[in-house]
Amino acid sequence: MVRWRMMEKGKVQRGCYLMWNLWSNRNSLLFENSSPPFEVVCQRVRRQVDEFSDYSRRIYGGPTKHGRASSPRWTAPPRGVVKLNSDASLSADGWIRLGVVARDAEGRVLFSAVKRVRAYWPVEVAECKAAYMAARLAKNHGMQEVIFESDSQVVTNRLSRAAVFFSDLDAILGDVFDICRDFISVSFSHVKRDGNSVAHNLARIVPFGVEQRWEFHCPSDVAPYVLMDTLSMD
Repeated sequence: MVRWRMMEKGKVQRGCYLMWNLWSNRNSLLFENSSPPFEVVCQRVRRQVDEFSDYSRRIYGGPTKHGRASSPRWTAPPRGVVKLNSDASLSADGWIRLGVVARDAEGRVLFSAVKRVRAYWPVEVAECKAAYMAARLAKNHGMQEVIFESDSQVVTNRLSRAAVFFSDLDAILGDVFDICRDFISVSFSHVKRDGNSVAHNLARIVPFGVEQRWEFHCPSDVAPYVLMDTLSMD
């Protein structure tokens, strides 16, 4: 059954890459009056599938095991690993706010950040934008071993499976995967809303300007939630 599912997944990936290339070639023929032979397209599709499969194995170490229950509270990462929690807040007036917090094995805040964007994104896209922001900031801080955590089951599952099917959401997922190449180890986990309270409340803060960051602490409005997470640690 597992082998059959892997074969089906490979067919879906090849089909998606084929459709993507056919659409690109159609545009080239329409606007540039040129298009590569079909044999070249097939070779390109095979190469793209192989490259993505190799990348997935290198980053994720093979198929992800599912079925583990989501944690109802925040838990500290292993020593030497940084956990990055992210969340997004949508408002009816078209403003979307993103929140990210990075903490170590002792529960100490390494950095926190908020960002405000004028957009009408679907919830999953906003949540993925928050995960991308977490990955970008982690890379900028030189972090090497990271765990990305979110209360969005859809985004966490897609990132965990390295599943890309060329939708609006997948363009952002691809950006996250590109940054993940720079980490030594990376994993994604889902946590229930109560366990994501720090990032959730960060996403409700209006930043000064477009993006605002705090090093080694959170803003005072969010500090009580950090303390509650720390006190709940085993």
